[in-house]
Amino acid sequence: MSETEKRATPGYLEICAISLITTLITIFCYDFFYTEKIRTVDLKGYIESQNRLLAKGGISQTEWKKRLDTVDKILQTTAVNHPQEIVIIKDVVLHGGREIKIAH
Repeated sequence: MSETEKRATPGYLEICAISLITTLITIFCYDFFYTEKIRTVDLKGYIESQNRLLAKGGISQTEWKKRLDTVDKILQTTAVNHPQEIVIIKDVVLHGGREIKIAH
């Protein structure tokens, strides 16, 4: 056999490398495009802080309602713009998940 006939098919290392690269690309694409990501929101803490401000007179009733409507809009926008993300209240999640920050 000549040298060109021996190298007509890929060797063991080339097959392993191709398999590894294909597997890594598949896992990356699956994670990026198909898996659902978990995001958290501290809704309880936000509402408590707004209620404290309302009780102290720091904000009016209409301002309190406007801020709650803003939070609703933020959550709705997140749901529409990021359909692969699930938003869960922070009290339910033990750890992990990126948190959606709500400005006070």
